[in-house]
Amino acid sequence: MGNANAPLELIGNERDTAKKLAVTMNAVAAILFLLAAINIAGGIATLLTSSPSGLLAVIEGAITGLLGLVMWSSATDVRYMVETNFTSIHLGHALQDLTVFYQGQFLLALLLMAVACVRLCVG
Repeated sequence: MGNANAPLELIGNERDTAKKLAVTMNAVAAILFLLAAINIAGGIATLLTSSPSGLLAVIEGAITGLLGLVMWSSATDVRYMVETNFTSIHLGHALQDLTVFYQGQFLLALLLMAVACVRLCVG
């Protein structure tokens, strides 16, 4: 097994690709934060009109905000790998963050599908 503290370095096209990845991941995180704020604000406004469906929007907004934090964390690890000679543990952290991100997306999709099924069955 390799040493997790051995320095690694991205070279040439690897550095450019990772830099573009970090910028794109930061953009995705910003969009997720914006979407979370819109969902939470809309959910609160809906709750204030005495409609319980706003609770779903608030929950969806909170989960979307958490996904934005996870993506931002992963982007930070990727950016760090571009800027320095890094240890492989940062690559591992970036991949773990992405795993959590996609698991969160999957759980959010399941939640929304369950709500859609309930709405279909109830009428």
